[in-house]
Amino acid sequence: MGIRRAVIKDAIAITRLLNQLGYPGTGVFLINKFRTINENPNAEMIVYERDGEVVGFMELDLIVQIAIAADIARVSYFVVDASVRDMGIGNVMEEYCTKWARDRLCDRIEVHCCDLRIGANQFYRAHGYSVSPMYFIKELRYEIRST
Repeated sequence: MGIRRAVIKDAIAITRLLNQLGYPGTGVFLINKFRTINENPNAEMIVYERDGEVVGFMELDLIVQIAIAADIARVSYFVVDASVRDMGIGNVMEEYCTKWARDRLCDRIEVHCCDLRIGANQFYRAHGYSVSPMYFIKELRYEIRST
């Protein structure tokens, strides 16, 4: 029980959790993403397991900075199953993330969170995150291809 590195057999549970975040259809390409992340020394996927079931998922990325001494940790995805929210699992996972970032000499952690996710926004604020108002996105069209 607790945090461990995600393995390919967790793909179904992670797909279910990503569906809760509003990312349907990830099962089509998730296995390939596992391989890419597992080969990347600057990325890590973790899960939280409770009573033999994966109930939380987080994907972390180290963003190397050239103009400042410290790097940045990014929480790319973070979700705790709706059925077990408010049980402290998110707190444990966020603590893991903070340690992961400090161990890599990062001076900050960033996470993108939609305004509509009110509970998630409250969670981040309670854990010392502040809002950074500028975020530009350039959409690139990408067609999913099965391999």
